[in-house]
Amino acid sequence: MTIKRIILFIFAFAVLIRSELRAQVECSQFYTFGSTNVSEGFYIKTSLTGQYTYRTHTIGIGGQIDLLSSSENRSPVFDVVYTKRFPIESFPLDASAFFMYNRYSERMYETDYGVLASAERKHWTLKLGTSFRTFGLTKQAVEDYSVTNASKIRENFNTVYSLSIRLKPKDHVWNIGITMSNCVNFLILQETNPLFYIETRYQPKKAITLFIDAGYMNAGAFNLSVNPFGYYFKTGIQWKINS
Repeated sequence: MTIKRIILFIFAFAVLIRSELRAQVECSQFYTFGSTNVSEGFYIKTSLTGQYTYRTHTIGIGGQIDLLSSSENRSPVFDVVYTKRFPIESFPLDASAFFMYNRYSERMYETDYGVLASAERKHWTLKLGTSFRTFGLTKQAVEDYSVTNASKIRENFNTVYSLSIRLKPKDHVWNIGITMSNCVNFLILQETNPLFYIETRYQPKKAITLFIDAGYMNAGAFNLSVNPFGYYFKTGIQWKINS
């Protein structure tokens, strides 16, 4: 699936459900800038996501593609997430199932799927779950190199987690916080390689949220002798269509 088809699908998805007044529709568009030890230089990515919530059910889809990178195929990524909210008195709990496809080169692709539980209070959010990762050869690689036994590499029951702490309550007009996570937009890392980032939010209008994040990633964060793995900056806008 090309990035153009992903964008058109997200747009059509939002338009078709716009008339449902009891539902909430959110769209986000953002850019990511950064560099890692394996990116062979500076990269720029653009991403678009759509999310539809009806009562306690939410489904989200998104796509990402490189605008500037060393990759020949622009590294298209696509994901889909379903979330069910369990309103347990004043302590709601979210349970999510997700799938992600990442074709990070002309010869290799990666898929990730799993489940994630999330608990949220005014000043913090905790997520914990597990994922299953598969690395495989693309159809083009199989044909180019006449591969007869295209074996796949699988990683089962990887731990995914995220802890965010905010200065203000989540719905405040502005906010700043810090997060440690190995599962962020279109990226799932090894358990020992979390991403640390500062996030800022500002709502000029009720339906509009502007955000800027700055992140840092280590190759083995819990070893004090490790070398830096990479950094990134992300900025974008979130629009609640029905607000």
